[in-house]
Amino acid sequence: MVELILFLHYLISIYTWIIIIASLLTWIKMDYNHPIARFLFQITNPLFEFVRSKISLQYQGIDFTPLVIVIVLSVVDKLLLGVF
Repeated sequence: MVELILFLHYLISIYTWIIIIASLLTWIKMDYNHPIARFLFQITNPLFEFVRSKISLQYQGIDFTPLVIVIVLSVVDKLLLGVF
């Protein structure tokens, strides 16, 4: 059980960093056809689109979806580690 919780903790941490990197990449002018950028967006966009379909998190042109997802993942991670 401990191994599963640690595995989920590492998975959440990695996915959180992927979300942060993908979000930062949207702020810079770059080629979105680059393999790394495509990989990051393919991993994050399904979750972004799911959350966006449930609630609108855009305010004055800024999309807060990644921030909300990172906060939720952080809470889930803390709850998992609290069980551990």
